[in-house]
Amino acid sequence: MKQKRDLIIIATDWLSCPASSRELFLRLAKNRKVLWVATRAGSETAPSPIYHLNLRSPFGSDISWLQGLRQFWLAKQIRDTQHYLNMHAPVLVFLNPDANRLAENLGIQSIVYYRDEYSLPQPDDDSAQWLETQLIAKASLLIAPSRQQAAKLPAYKTVLLDHENKTSWQSRPRDLPKGRPIIGFHGPLSEQLDWELLESAAKRRPDWYWVLIGPRQSPQLDRLLQQRNVFWLGEKSVEQLPAYLQHWQVTLLPYHNTAEICQCPPLQLEWALRSDTPLVVTAHFKGLPCFKPLLSRINTMHELCELLPIVGGPPPHPSHAPVMPPIGSGLEQRRSSSPGSCTKHWDADELGLLLDSMQ
Repeated sequence: MKQKRDLIIIATDWLSCPASSRELFLRLAKNRKVLWVATRAGSETAPSPIYHLNLRSPFGSDISWLQGLRQFWLAKQIRDTQHYLNMHAPVLVFLNPDANRLAENLGIQSIVYYRDEYSLPQPDDDSAQWLETQLIAKASLLIAPSRQQAAKLPAYKTVLLDHENKTSWQSRPRDLPKGRPIIGFHGPLSEQLDWELLESAAKRRPDWYWVLIGPRQSPQLDRLLQQRNVFWLGEKSVEQLPAYLQHWQVTLLPYHNTAEICQCPPLQLEWALRSDTPLVVTAHFKGLPCFKPLLSRINTMHELCELLPIVGGPPPHPSHAPVMPPIGSGLEQRRSSSPGSCTKHWDADELGLLLDSMQ
């Protein structure tokens, strides 16, 4: 049997990665060594069986004439860890295009760019945009977690993770509150959310339960949880999420209307649009007009509160089970006549085989 190729993943930190991506890497780590290299100081440690390395540098990233020495120093830490773990023919996976400069110093030819929407360069950052363009050209394989991301990449070397299989109707999770309609959010609970809007709306509509699912990344969550009708259910796996979305009445994406969010919509947007659950958004996401019948866009807390009784009907009937993104539910290959679209849909196991076959 051909030996599995190990993975070196260059990213900012573990928790900034979407839950679906973390599930993917944990699954790949079951039968190969995976080294998570965090470029952000003090980042959350990746869980076992993934190995974790926090890069450290005595040279500031803002000192241009020391960049060459800094990149050499960072690459040496990765090489030393790679040799210590005795990694076999590692594939270099970039989630952070800013770290593209490391590739030359590592000497690894098999390069993958996982175009994670949480690590994309800012629209007005010309230097970061240039680095991403270089990385896309250099990479042998491009991975997209959503159709929106895949459409922006060269189709001939892009694979789209299989996030499109329908899931059967599931029973109501025990930790989901009962007795009132539910408006829910799933995703990183970070500073990108409009916490003031959430708190004001929860106070204004105590007749609704406000349910949050995802990793805690902002101290403002504690203040919001002082409201009796607000519930934080922690993190849920990709396999668990469908049961929650099937049993709440409205999905809310309460993001600040920033250029970063609007240009690079989070993966939660696509999941919600496929779930048949009414969706309310606060940001002017790029490309939303084609989904117009499925959502409502609001600008203020008052608009949100007035809208809830209108969009929040009963949960969908089991015969209309939402479309959700379970990883690893089978390979489906499709051909598209559109030159800018991805031609294959892959699950975690098939992606692992593809990585093993890379030159």
